[in-house]
Amino acid sequence: MFNSSKQIARACKLNSYIFVSSNTFREFPKPCIDTGDCLKNEKKLDTDDSHDKEDSPFEVVRTAVSNKDLPSMPSMTFRTHVLGIFFVGLISFVNQFYWERDNPIALNLLIVQLLCYPMGVAMAWALPKRTWNLFGYKWTMNPGEFTVKEHVLISLMSNASAFMALTVDVFAVLRLYYSPEFPLWAALLLLLSGQLFAYALAGLSRTLLVLPAPMIWPSSLINASLFRTFHERQEAGITGITRTRFLLSTVSVLCLVAPNNHLANMMGDGKRGLGMLAFSLDWSSPIATPFWAACNLFIGFVLVFWVALPIAYFKDLWGSATLPLYSINVFNTNGTEYNISRVMRNGVFDAQAYSEYSPLRMALEFSWVYGIGFAALMSILVHIVLYNGKEIVARVRESKTKHDDIHGKLMMSYPPVKAWWYLVLLVASCALGIAVGMGAQIGVPWWGYMLSFAIAIVLVVPVGIIQAISNRQPGLSLVAELLSGVVLQGIPTGYSILKLYGHGSLAQALSYAQDMKLAHYMKIPPRHVLIYQVVGIVISVTIQTCLFFWLIDRIPNMCLPGGYPWVCRSTNLVYSASIIWNLIGPVKVFGEGSPYSPLLWGFLFGIVLPIPVYLLQRKFPSQTWLKHIYIPVILSGIVGLPPMPPVDFPMWFLFGFVFNFVIRRYWHSWWQKYNFTLSAGLDSGLALSGILQFLALAQNKITLDWWGNRIDNQCPLSSKPWLAPGTN
Repeated sequence: MFNSSKQIARACKLNSYIFVSSNTFREFPKPCIDTGDCLKNEKKLDTDDSHDKEDSPFEVVRTAVSNKDLPSMPSMTFRTHVLGIFFVGLISFVNQFYWERDNPIALNLLIVQLLCYPMGVAMAWALPKRTWNLFGYKWTMNPGEFTVKEHVLISLMSNASAFMALTVDVFAVLRLYYSPEFPLWAALLLLLSGQLFAYALAGLSRTLLVLPAPMIWPSSLINASLFRTFHERQEAGITGITRTRFLLSTVSVLCLVAPNNHLANMMGDGKRGLGMLAFSLDWSSPIATPFWAACNLFIGFVLVFWVALPIAYFKDLWGSATLPLYSINVFNTNGTEYNISRVMRNGVFDAQAYSEYSPLRMALEFSWVYGIGFAALMSILVHIVLYNGKEIVARVRESKTKHDDIHGKLMMSYPPVKAWWYLVLLVASCALGIAVGMGAQIGVPWWGYMLSFAIAIVLVVPVGIIQAISNRQPGLSLVAELLSGVVLQGIPTGYSILKLYGHGSLAQALSYAQDMKLAHYMKIPPRHVLIYQVVGIVISVTIQTCLFFWLIDRIPNMCLPGGYPWVCRSTNLVYSASIIWNLIGPVKVFGEGSPYSPLLWGFLFGIVLPIPVYLLQRKFPSQTWLKHIYIPVILSGIVGLPPMPPVDFPMWFLFGFVFNFVIRRYWHSWWQKYNFTLSAGLDSGLALSGILQFLALAQNKITLDWWGNRIDNQCPLSSKPWLAPGTN
């Protein structure tokens, strides 16, 4: 599959190089990526390398992207149609299917890159090369070798569905908790509106975010280098990808030793406790994370989760010991789950009913996540200013004059997508969203939709510039949540609309812009990209929305305590967030008089924390370990708890230590050749095995009942509060 261990090593290490510094890249060979006629000219091209050639003005791009193109290379072919639709369907189904399970996984662009290549090569070998004439239009199933442009186009089409499950959550909450009769057609059309709005937004922003050479989008360089690795012309074989599955969920040593000890249960439960001495074989792609990043994540986890949190909890900070230690639910002052019907009248918040019922309470860990989230948001902004500020300013200035680097000039061979096409799509998607939302009587006024559109439109360029240059995205979710809580307080369904357009569409627009940059680097005709990505969006929205509604109707107690493994961590988190931010509102939850008001200091801490680290790194530049301390990474990892289970962090560190430190240091050749492929293969194997288990076992009411799968059997007391409600 890969042509040499050195090439795949460079592709693997590119990720960590990008994140640490744009100055640490090694030279990457720049072979001809063309097929067919290009192969005949290899010697000539090699000879020409001695001459000066025009290339990207940025070394980081020169190391990963070829400065050559062959406009006659096939891109939109019968193979791309078949494989593109297949992978869109596969990614959409697998990601949505697993999203609501106890151990969610997500197949992404990398998986498609790895799996698509051998299938494309096989089709090039097996399909007939006959040319067909259909009403004067000539076409063939097999134009020859499987080309890099076909490979890229298939991957971009499938990537349109990679992160859809997040936006499906907002309508899952409506269907499950606020409006059980919420219709499938409304969710389908609203999600389609949100995704097309995001794509149009990315397209309209392309002159600022995609075409300028200084807008690098470092993550796309990883994919570009891997595409080149596949299609370089040396002796290569197709290597099979291992498939595997794990039936064992989590093992808690403390709970096995002391199953009836309340403290041991809370400390040792890997799903609903602190995860001390807990181990899991639920695969979550840990070896794809660079070891330095795993260290930062683990440091933050230990300091907050294993040190500060238990001290505060067992000292009953804010009355937290009368609530579970780890929970994504919200409670009243009696410790029972918050009953939203007690504080609502006609679907909106009732202040009088709220005062008669109860203030909102959260598990201590859940409340801390918001405070740390405030700090993480500010630390990312400060970190970008300190480490990338001058670079961002310089590249924004350069973007006015450096549209036409070599890649931009090569792309002039292809007809562009007209700006008015994107504008029509933007207006149509906005109109569709308002019409469907008002028709389905979600409860959000028309100006609420306009506000959500405005958030995305205003933020897409500045946030996109930051991400395109620094490879870091500020916390967009908190921005949308804060605004929705202030403007639409008392309307819980308003959270769904602001989350869909103000956060989901904005994040998706940046993902589409990154894909457009990858297509730009790989010289894919822009109109081909438009067609394939829009078709991919329509297919993925249809599959994921229909699948989720089908799962709700087919699975008893889905998203409820008795519905394991369909625990819907992300959906329940969105539900709790809708109560916190929109039903009750941030003023009451975090304002004066609330026990959670100190969490607002997180904004200040986030501003301050990166500064001493930055100063120490400048004062002691020879200290290698100091260079790898990243405050945003330390803080941002904790924000994932919940819905992530705590056991994931020590497991990430353990696997990262074994594969990305020990094996990389002592068996470097093995690590170079297999580490990256192993991670992708295990992801794919897990997805396949889970689907087969569901179809073969769950659908036939066959269960595998043993101690390793009984989550309540090992730590039965972990969800029980340390103190009884009302205890002083």
